[in-house]
Amino acid sequence: MNYLKMRKNRLLVLISLMAAVIFISGCAQGGGFSLANFGKKQVMTPEEEAAARALIYRGTDGIVINFAKDMPPSIVYDVEPMTLGFEVRNKGAKDATLVHLFISGIDPAWLDSATVDSAAASTLKTDGIDAKTIEGKELVRGEGGYRLVTVQLKKKELSAGTDTYKPNIVVNACYKYATIANPIICVDPEPFKGTAGSKACKISDVLIASGQGAPIAVTKVEETMIGGEKPELQLRIFVENVGKGTAFYTLPDTNTKANTYDCRNFDITSLNKIKATVAGFTCTPSDTLQLIEGKGILFCKKTPEAASAAYTMPINIQLDYGYMSSASQLVEIKKAS
Repeated sequence: MNYLKMRKNRLLVLISLMAAVIFISGCAQGGGFSLANFGKKQVMTPEEEAAARALIYRGTDGIVINFAKDMPPSIVYDVEPMTLGFEVRNKGAKDATLVHLFISGIDPAWLDSATVDSAAASTLKTDGIDAKTIEGKELVRGEGGYRLVTVQLKKKELSAGTDTYKPNIVVNACYKYATIANPIICVDPEPFKGTAGSKACKISDVLIASGQGAPIAVTKVEETMIGGEKPELQLRIFVENVGKGTAFYTLPDTNTKANTYDCRNFDITSLNKIKATVAGFTCTPSDTLQLIEGKGILFCKKTPEAASAAYTMPINIQLDYGYMSSASQLVEIKKAS
């Protein structure tokens, strides 16, 4: 009887310890609402939904490419067909449109008879792969769209005297993307005058450190308020390439009137350029913003609304651009005999 009672007591202690661990773990994870779990919830409180929507517009990624495991394997024999497989994910907030994939680094002769097995693509050869649109992050899924593209390369025997061939296979994804930022600034029509009470806000720099769910981000907004009879609100908006790829901006084709986002169809003058607009403001440059070492500054101004006291307001900044993301994989092709 004592033995059974001791076992029962030990079991109760064990259950209590397990419950405590689960409770502590839940507390540790429950401090914030993560993208990993909000898509799994059937019912969300308004606060959780607001937090989830805010998380969508965080981060510094757009399209991310990774080679699938063993596609290709590290060593392949020339008498065997070779399969390339790469995962294309949209980890950003906006839909990636006009997605175009291009394979390089391997002798084009290997691609001549290649076939593509993907719902997102039709042909390969030298025209690349048209993956069209890959959706951005959504509340329902909790993550962005995904494509698995596989390319079957037919066997091609190495020439006599060549025992090994080690190409570094590169996959580039070029696509159209956008960044939306809505920082809140302080507007004070009389910044050097005091009031009977405290002011609602104070003009200061706005720092944005978490990104906007895109590879090009607004990182800071500096404000200057000129008072007097003709008040003017001036902004210096700092933009940066916070992703791992290259930004570009192409003008519409003169024949099709459409922008091209094919990795091979834009020249060097298009690189590191974006289009920036701020609703209600006149900005310089008005056409494209050149990023130097990945950074650029947009100068904007407007006449503020008439007011007798300081107030806060959101500003809407939109950045439009093309972006190129890449991944590479070294493979060793050996002669079978």
